[in-house]
Amino acid sequence: MNSTYEEEFMGFEIFVEPNPDKWQGGYIWTVCKDEEEIYSDLEFEFDDAINSARSTAKLYF
Repeated sequence: MNSTYEEEFMGFEIFVEPNPDKWQGGYIWTVCKDEEEIYSDLEFEFDDAINSARSTAKLYF
């Protein structure tokens, strides 16, 4: 994946993008609400990044 993935989930915006640090790799995921970042983190697999972002959104719902 070379571009940003976006979705709306339970009223939150979820973004997943490749880590710009090619040495470390992985995917940075971000959960936002009303254009404000709530939380972000790094996962090494794309599916793990989406699942982590969705789980975080559920905590704030």
